[in-house]
Amino acid sequence: MKKYNCNNTLDYVHESVRICRTFNKCSDCPLAELHCELYEITPEHIRCVQAWSDANPEITLTDKQVEIFKVFNLLELKFIVQDSDGAVYAFAERPRKGCATWVGEGDYLKLKSKYHRTGVFDAISPLVSWGDKVPLNIEDVLKNNQ
Repeated sequence: MKKYNCNNTLDYVHESVRICRTFNKCSDCPLAELHCELYEITPEHIRCVQAWSDANPEITLTDKQVEIFKVFNLLELKFIVQDSDGAVYAFAERPRKGCATWVGEGDYLKLKSKYHRTGVFDAISPLVSWGDKVPLNIEDVLKNNQ
């Protein structure tokens, strides 16, 4: 997992863009109370983005994970989550976190099933946990691994 130093302008911009892509609404974003325009960067902005970056490091995928994510893209599955019971799902639409499960509209796929090839669950499940506040965005992770 790559770590960024947000005191460096390029790292700050990279991570602030990643924050924006991660959150569905600005009100959920850690920068919500600050103006997040790039021409008004304060030390408080840098601290906030650095804290988020440290807590949410970029994921480096294995070759197998990249291939699985490419298949998910072809199937139009866009998000990966893990429920409180350890079950891992891929969703077509962005799900929201409920009390014990992630809830979403549209198609979804449970990754541990007797109908799937072995190894899919084992390859993908380490990338997510029930403690995640937002679903893992497949497209963003693939972009960061090219």
